[in-house]
Amino acid sequence: MSAKVFLDAVMSKPTPRPAVGSGTSVVTDELMTLAGAAFPEAHLNAELMAKLAAAGHTILGYDNVMPLFSVWHESAALGCPVEWGDRLRMPDCRTTIWKTDADIKFTKDFLKHPAAKTPLTAISILKKQLGDDCAVCGKVFGPWTLGYHFFGVEEFLVNTLLNPDMIRRIIDKLKEVTVLYAQAQIEAGADCILLADHATRDLCSPQVI
Repeated sequence: MSAKVFLDAVMSKPTPRPAVGSGTSVVTDELMTLAGAAFPEAHLNAELMAKLAAAGHTILGYDNVMPLFSVWHESAALGCPVEWGDRLRMPDCRTTIWKTDADIKFTKDFLKHPAAKTPLTAISILKKQLGDDCAVCGKVFGPWTLGYHFFGVEEFLVNTLLNPDMIRRIIDKLKEVTVLYAQAQIEAGADCILLADHATRDLCSPQVI
């Protein structure tokens, strides 16, 4: 039961063997060929997303699978005009949509947007297909990363110095997106959640946070 091995390892519990897995994407060009599912279709087609994610277990032998290959699902669902790339180019968005914290407006309905709903459906498919054979890991992005997406990396970082109070208000508002999407993934069947956030030392000082 690979799922138990992986989840016990995450919880620092004893395991009969070392767990092998990853909370980030393991997809390569070769794996897409072997799995019969590829980018960019696998970003927005739940069946293909699940098929490609399952290859992490069925082909690579990992104790977990993780179907969110891109950093853009929440942001696309909230209005970022994401270009979903191609087989060898990851999704990206070069247009910001908000200027200040006052611009931040969203409802729970963002979970119904195809960009948010596709991974939720893929998680459900994987859980039904794999059961206890391996753990299904979800992934959400924290408010710092979402801030980069909605306001632009340079603008966001400059304002950590020029307008830190606004940055704190942005983080306070956007953290609800992170929580809502994590809850939705758990309800869809995720056994665990990776919380990713790019508040890294090379980009910002610990004092900012």
